[in-house]
Order: sequence, then C-alpha cells, then structure tokens
Amino acid sequence: MKYADMTAKISMEIFGVPDFFIEGYLEDVAIEFFRRSTVWRVIVAVAVVTDTDVYTVTAPTGSAIDRVVSLLRDDEYVLTPSAYAPPELSLNANATKGSPQYYREQASSTIQLYPVPDDSATLFAECALSPARDYGEISDALYTAWGEAIRNGAKGRLLLIPGTEWVNPEKGSYYLELFEKAVYEAQIVGNSGYGRGHLSTKMRP
Repeated sequence: MKYADMTAKISMEIFGVPDFFIEGYLEDVAIEFFRRSTVWRVIVAVAVVTDTDVYTVTAPTGSAIDRVVSLLRDDEYVLTPSAYAPPELSLNANATKGSPQYYREQASSTIQLYPVPDDSATLFAECALSPARDYGEISDALYTAWGEAIRNGAKGRLLLIPGTEWVNPEKGSYYLELFEKAVYEAQIVGNSGYGRGHLSTKMRP
C-alpha cells in the first residue's frame, strides 16, 4: 500500500492538509511504529563461512533492519548475545575458532560471531524490520494489520501542529493515545512470534 494511497482517508477527516504533507507524516509514523513495536520480523538464512566472524545483513527490498533479535544455529542451538557472555571472552579477529556460541550486534544489520566459525554452516537470524525511508509504501499485509494505527498516529501529529487551520489539540491527543495503545499491542504480537515471516535472503561475509 503506497503512502500516497493512504492520504484520502485522512484528508476526508482533516480538511485543508496538503496530500504531500499527509504522506510525509504517514511515512514518519510508519517507520516509528515498526521500530518501536518490532512487530515486523523475518527469519533470514545466514550463510556462514570458515574463518569469517563478521556478517552484514542485507535488508529485504523496501525495509531497513533495526536489530537482530536472535540467532539460531542449524543444530537448533540459540546463540547468546555478547552482553551475557562470560567476561573473560573477547570477541576479536584472533579469537578461538569453533561453532559460534555468542554474537555481538555491531550495528543494526551487522553481527560478529564468537568463536570464529571453523566450518561452513547456516545460522537463522530473526530480524526486526521497519519501512525503508523514501520507499513510499508498505506491504498490503502490514497495512491490513496496522494501517489504522499508522493513520491514527499521523492524524494525531497533524492535529497538534500549531498555527495551522486544522489544529485540534483535543482530537490530536485522542488519536495519539490510540497510536500508543497500538504500539503496545504490536509489541506483544511481535514478542509472541506472530509477526514473523521467512526469507531466502542470505547474509554475505
């Protein structure tokens, strides 16, 4: 669903707002919604190669990776985030080699493994996504599930813009309350696993 196609419902409720203005607010709110809720998740197959410890995740088209939520080896061993690793362990290029047991998220889409892999294998990374900036749309499935929440967030912020002909603090606050409630509900859905999908995309060393 393109943001441009979402503007009609809002312009019918809030008169005087230019469509391009509404579209920009819809994009900002959509990105915030999925970043905060982490409800949009996919499982990515990670192709691990010998002697390489750092991998970058390439986001699916139209999305950005906000964080790697978890990593699972093909033998179903769940890797532990480095924050919970024993203090004597040091994740560096000269580290011990073996089957990865820990990982560090260096950036939102980059992970480092410890020990350094001593064999080729496959990891499965659960990633939380948000819409890519300037892509202009979200999937129909995401819109069906969370489109109302995104519209409410956009309406709330639009109605709180001071000095505009459409300003209405009371209604704006009401819509933002609905938005915040939806973020909370989406967090529960994401953490329960119902927001997950699968991809054939592989991480490249």
